[in-house]
Amino acid sequence: MLKYILGVMAALLTLVPQGGSAAPGGGTRPYVIYQRGDSYWCEMEAPVVESANSRTLGLDVYVSMSADGNHSANLFFHVSSDSEGHFVTALCDLLRNEYGPAGRQDVEIAVRLSNGETFTTSKAVLFDARRSGMTHAGAAGLLGIGVSVNDLRGSLSAKRGDDTNHRNNVEKLSVFNVEELRFDGNTVSFRDFRTAPTLRSMFGSLRGQTHAYDLFPSIFGPNSVTSSVVSQSSVTGFAFGGTFNKVGRPGRSDLSALRDVVGRWKHCRTGALTEARGGVAVYGSNGSFCTKAVPESLAGRIKDVNSAHHSVTDVHVSESGGYVLIYGGNGNYCENAPDELVDALKELNRQGENVLSACFNDMGAWAVVTSSGCLASPGDIKDFVDQAVEVYGKAYSVTMTNVGVLVCCERGVYLRNVPSTLVDELSKLKFVPRVIKFTDSGLYLITDGKSEYDFLM
Repeated sequence: MLKYILGVMAALLTLVPQGGSAAPGGGTRPYVIYQRGDSYWCEMEAPVVESANSRTLGLDVYVSMSADGNHSANLFFHVSSDSEGHFVTALCDLLRNEYGPAGRQDVEIAVRLSNGETFTTSKAVLFDARRSGMTHAGAAGLLGIGVSVNDLRGSLSAKRGDDTNHRNNVEKLSVFNVEELRFDGNTVSFRDFRTAPTLRSMFGSLRGQTHAYDLFPSIFGPNSVTSSVVSQSSVTGFAFGGTFNKVGRPGRSDLSALRDVVGRWKHCRTGALTEARGGVAVYGSNGSFCTKAVPESLAGRIKDVNSAHHSVTDVHVSESGGYVLIYGGNGNYCENAPDELVDALKELNRQGENVLSACFNDMGAWAVVTSSGCLASPGDIKDFVDQAVEVYGKAYSVTMTNVGVLVCCERGVYLRNVPSTLVDELSKLKFVPRVIKFTDSGLYLITDGKSEYDFLM
């Protein structure tokens, strides 16, 4: 497939762009979209200066549509030179002389992300971008590296079917930056490029252009399709409302150990769930269990809190492994959390304010719930939290992922872009929720803030 794509690229890149996007905010770099028939191409490039070295990097997404619905999405990285020597130039000479425009096929490549995860594939392609017709005015130079999104296998991901694996890969590439690509003992660094915001915006634009919803989940871009709900539990009558994303019921989870422990305890008060960095469960004042993937320093902090006979109030872990632990009323430990959140918690501690809940995501958004009110990062998160309090009354806890956010309030739960599995469970929950933790794939932990719980892990 990648060999065929290289043959199509030259024709695509001779066209005048159908639509260009100076994609919005968040470090997103401007890119353009090309189309020819059922083929679509997003491409961008940018100069990157590393110490005394200057080079141009490029990042493209190619989508091929087919009448039978067997669509594909592929990534192409290209680089003009490297800071490790001259292997890029030498490799391109070899590719041009020995492999021709189609390049070298079936190459084993490792793609390392900023959360520490490594994607691997044995079906990548290396090619001389100039010879293959990728280059145009100002093109990003010599070496091209092509990978199929669906062929990538992540080191932190459970075994999945093709559809679920593709969706997982798209989500992670949209959240975590590609830091480097390794092959044949060589390394190409993309560390200073910040690929995630641009890929996320590209995926959203392509979703709107192609309507290939199987390739690009509904969480991406301005053309996102979410469903709204305003309902109440058929058992307790508590209300909930907001938006959700339709997801399938998750299969095998890396959080199964957490599920088994909570099942043996028969009660749970709070916890933390992630896709990549494990989970935490807390019962009683400070009894706890951490899975192996939880950051080691967090597990140590929780033990320290237990040894000092403090209570664990709340714990939150982001997908990149940052965390915030609230204990003893207003004590806290933070690691790789937004500076604004850290400063807010320090000030609340100084004031002796009782902190009930704190969270953040890898985009820099954050929120805190105290006994007297809420604090949040400026913009849509603060607006959302304020709306939650206006609609459902006093807030008890808040949690967020890289996609969704919800607030548990006195009279109900306000939610945005949470998984449909959670919404389905809320409609039949047998107790009033005060703490909810979830992942974007559909796992969740719901408690009454004391001992009653429900989960899907």
